[in-house]
Amino acid sequence: MERKSLALLLMVVLTAQVPFAAPTGWKRYRNERWGFCLAYPSNWEMNEGVNKAGIAIYPPQNRPDGLLSQLSIGALPNARPRNEAFPTLEDIFNGVQDVLRSEGATEITVLEKRNADFLQSPALFTKIRYKEAVSGITWIEERINFKTKDEILYAMELKARPEEISELGPIFNVMVYNTFRMNCVSPPRKYRK
Repeated sequence: MERKSLALLLMVVLTAQVPFAAPTGWKRYRNERWGFCLAYPSNWEMNEGVNKAGIAIYPPQNRPDGLLSQLSIGALPNARPRNEAFPTLEDIFNGVQDVLRSEGATEITVLEKRNADFLQSPALFTKIRYKEAVSGITWIEERINFKTKDEILYAMELKARPEEISELGPIFNVMVYNTFRMNCVSPPRKYRK
């Protein structure tokens, strides 16, 4: 009996997630719909969007709307057509390129693509460069897509101009690898919205 109690206690301790500590000067964000959380620089703007499936975060910029560099993280259930398999991470990556093409993007180049693990889930890291049709601006997108065992798809994306990648890339990495958590413990009262 004592062994079962010890095993149960050990399982609870190993699976519990503790609240994360945000870097000094960063704000905390918790997505109420999906329960994930992260931190971002306090002088950046954020927008949850209409469906509250994620967050887009914008560094300070003096540009017209729509031409802004951004970091975004979101989740959605993995949809599948009736009687078909769930889309793979490769299917999702191909779909991203199809959307860019349908929006008129040109010069789409895959700079890097590799399989990875993220929070014990299969993931696909990609980096692409393309030219936006309307503005003619060249963008670099670094993206991590992963899906959980219950087929929830997460997309973490940095979209920036090539000259901004060296500045924004490390911030994206801190947000994703150091502050992002799933199944977050509710934040302390002073951080609730």
